[in-house]
Amino acid sequence: MAKSQFDVARGKTREFVRINNVEDHMFHGPVSDQYWAEPFRVIVINMESYGYKDHNEVDRNMLIEWLYDAGHKRTRTTRYTLALLALVLERVTQGSHPSRESIAAAYRNKCLLEQTLDRTVYYNIRSKSNENKKEDFAAIVAMGPSDIGVLIWAEILALDPHVLIISGNAGLVALNVLAKLKPTLHLRQQVSWNGVLIQSIAHPSRPNYAAWCSAIDGIGNACKNFSTKPSTISSITE
Repeated sequence: MAKSQFDVARGKTREFVRINNVEDHMFHGPVSDQYWAEPFRVIVINMESYGYKDHNEVDRNMLIEWLYDAGHKRTRTTRYTLALLALVLERVTQGSHPSRESIAAAYRNKCLLEQTLDRTVYYNIRSKSNENKKEDFAAIVAMGPSDIGVLIWAEILALDPHVLIISGNAGLVALNVLAKLKPTLHLRQQVSWNGVLIQSIAHPSRPNYAAWCSAIDGIGNACKNFSTKPSTISSITE
């Protein structure tokens, strides 16, 4: 894995946006160099952002705003997503089994959530921000056969993830097209694809503790041969 590969993929996306006069685009990617140092790399793909115009870099500051709901949108998607990712990392690297209590503890642990934000990558599969609050199912699905969707998929693959978590029904439909998965991946199932474990989950706007524990343990079981040095990252319960 090399950061230069992602830079090349991102450059192709920028060129497409420029040549085709794409007015609105959300650029996602690692928000810290810590991602490139991680021995176990996890990416989550949610569906769409809300209320943005023009070209926007989804940097660390923006994700922090989403994490703490700075816009007072009453959304907890980013916070729950990072809690889930924190538990995935702990399950794979330390063997800790998730529980309702550990999910709740991760959700409350601001230090852990911010560290997880630096260690993982958060994408939305739809590159244009939604102007309304209702999910634009059709626009999300349409990313699958689109030229811009192919470029975003190339960016994601250039990040060389071990695990790719795809959330929601619409995002899953789009990913099935982008990855050309046959048979298609169904909600809450997982598949190993070209060395990447793809795990489907329901959209993490609210927790489903039993489903999350099952998904996290499923990822841990699939990655049971992975090993790393003891983590220096904050524990879930700190």
